[in-house]
Amino acid sequence: NTVLLECRRISKTFPGVKALDNVDFTVRRREIQGLVGENGAGKSTLMKIISGVYTPDAHTEDPDAGMYIDGQKVLFRNPKDAIDLKIMTIHQELTVVPHLNVYENIYLNHELKDRSGLINRKLMLQNVRLLLENFEVDIDPKAIVGNLSVDKQKIVEILRALSQDAKLLILDEPTSFLTDSQTEKLMDVIKNIRDKNIGVVFISHNINEVVNLSDRISIICDGKRVGELDRNQATVDKVVRLMIKDKGKLQLTSEKTESSGEPLLDVIDLSVGNKLKSINFSLRRGEILGITGIIGAGGTELAKALFADEGFKKSSGTISIEGKQIQIRSTGKAIQSRIALLTKDRKNEGLFLSFNLYENVTIPFLSKYRSWLGLLSRSKQIKAAQNYIEKLSIKARNPNIRVETLSGGNQQKVVISKWLETDPLVLILDEPTVGIDVGAKFEIRNIVRELARAGKGIILITSEYEELESMCNRVLVMFKGRIVKELAGDQVNRTEIRKHLSGDLI
Repeated sequence: NTVLLECRRISKTFPGVKALDNVDFTVRRREIQGLVGENGAGKSTLMKIISGVYTPDAHTEDPDAGMYIDGQKVLFRNPKDAIDLKIMTIHQELTVVPHLNVYENIYLNHELKDRSGLINRKLMLQNVRLLLENFEVDIDPKAIVGNLSVDKQKIVEILRALSQDAKLLILDEPTSFLTDSQTEKLMDVIKNIRDKNIGVVFISHNINEVVNLSDRISIICDGKRVGELDRNQATVDKVVRLMIKDKGKLQLTSEKTESSGEPLLDVIDLSVGNKLKSINFSLRRGEILGITGIIGAGGTELAKALFADEGFKKSSGTISIEGKQIQIRSTGKAIQSRIALLTKDRKNEGLFLSFNLYENVTIPFLSKYRSWLGLLSRSKQIKAAQNYIEKLSIKARNPNIRVETLSGGNQQKVVISKWLETDPLVLILDEPTVGIDVGAKFEIRNIVRELARAGKGIILITSEYEELESMCNRVLVMFKGRIVKELAGDQVNRTEIRKHLSGDLI
């Protein structure tokens, strides 16, 4: 396979930080090149240089350093330069227009026109049908995109790039929030794209996916390429050990936590309209209770019902904490009842990104930080935040730093800090490690284990089998708003879990 893209000794310096340090990186035609590294390692900087967002540092003493496309040296001044050379980036966040149909989305901003300058819908539809056939994609070109599943919406985005004759496709976390079956379908499409003589860069925090899909894998750590593995060399363990500088992160605390057996939370016959139906379960002190299911099975809805989130207030049933029945009519009442919820959408629901760290940590209980005059005490807030920076090893220069500048893993630690400051008995975690790098995942999982050991009851809603298997004492499998199976002990394994994902009451 001929080399499509070659980066020779690429460096990028920001004020006080060397983000990339003499990085070599190549992508061949008809190849999927995996790219992995912890948050802050330099992956995003490298991709932004390749896609024209950043320009690399000048190498006056090394004239061969730089970026080459098909053997020709190039310097992109802006993203249009990259697009003109058919380098297309598909970002993690969806950019489809929900109310438009498939072929309109695929030709968005590069519509085909007839001689009179009018949009030629007939030709666009015809071309999209050929595109779908060529890449073996089963989607109705006239379907409204907002009615499609998330994986098909992602495929529509990819087809938009392919309709512009992309020869290098950069996929940034394309499988976030997809189910296993949806991920498998997307992987098949990506392989078909590669087989059409297109180069693909696949970026993901899911190392299993990277190892299974990629023809080669490049590993970046601290701004340097520290390794490259071919398909026949790569294992998850090899990749993880190359990408993580601090090997201490790889040490999970031993064995699952032991619950005291003392009931902490009891949920009896809980229903929420047509979202949840007759939910019954208990949570013990010191227990990590897993909840899983396909997307839309009801885990997130259950979390929001227990937290009395708007639109999820119970229509029937009872909730008891430490044997005492409670009425949770608002999120404020849930916090007073010592229930906390870490939502899966940390950026939109868990944090105020433009606020600084100490404001985010202290915002649920501002009354704790008032002076004797009733004024908010900034020094008390900063002291509380500094405690969590040290306790949870948050990588932040100081409590005044704006949360939007932190990595995903450190943002998640801030959300955990915020809820720990409310002193909860029950902590509900909804997909706590989605979209964060593998090192941060290890850290978050260890934090959760320690919280359980301290006597808190943890409800862990996750689609990651590894988390369920390694952390949970019991697992509840949900389907269409119901609990269809409880698994415990040796039953907590991916084979048993998969049996019940489709709602089979075995």
